[in-house]
Amino acid sequence: MPKKLTLNIEEELVEFAHQYARKKNKSISKIVEEYLRFLKESEEGDLSLSNDLKTLYGILAEHPLPDKKTLREEFHEKSPD
Repeated sequence: MPKKLTLNIEEELVEFAHQYARKKNKSISKIVEEYLRFLKESEEGDLSLSNDLKTLYGILAEHPLPDKKTLREEFHEKSPD
């Protein structure tokens, strides 16, 4: 259940918060809540990867990218003169 929280923040940041909230079409409360949730999850080590990132995670472990020199050599071997 949501609870009210009062914050004392520098005026410059309050103005920025209003502008940012309008731009993102969110309330300042929602932005602060999302940020605090992010901090909590990162502290708990519970940062979830999106499904797209999960499929890419570790993809180069079996076949790491070659170094620059090897890439150049392979490129020049395949390039027409």
